[in-house]
Amino acid sequence: MVQGRDGEDIYRHFESVTPSRHFTVVFNLFVLCQIFNMICARKINDEWNIFSGLLTNVMFIGVMIVITVGQIIIVQYGGWSLKVHREGLTQNQWLLCVIPAVFGLFVNWFMKCVPDRFFPVLGDEDPAEIFAARADYDTLRDRKRRSDVNIA
Repeated sequence: MVQGRDGEDIYRHFESVTPSRHFTVVFNLFVLCQIFNMICARKINDEWNIFSGLLTNVMFIGVMIVITVGQIIIVQYGGWSLKVHREGLTQNQWLLCVIPAVFGLFVNWFMKCVPDRFFPVLGDEDPAEIFAARADYDTLRDRKRRSDVNIA
């Protein structure tokens, strides 16, 4: 709660008008970041092309469309019922949400460039289990590489 010099809540008079645009922007940015993270999370084996096969998964595309359209409707027309600003967001505010969300794709790419040795190994696994897991992981990567070569 932000208070003025006299101790009165300076935002109290806005409560009767509409929920904050600031919080609507924060909410929208959060959801848009999740949408772009869904694209990044499709590839978990440090694969570079996160967009390969994107259009072949009908269920994924359907979920993305439903979430995106739902978010637009909620933010622009949700009003009091969904505690967003009554008039939605302006074009500039949408850009302030979309640009940082898209930036998540570049963060994902950058993290793939950082070698694994810079990240600590967490947990107290038995070294034999770690070795076996690495061997399984290498086997899966080799199979994937071979299948990609055979397809091309």
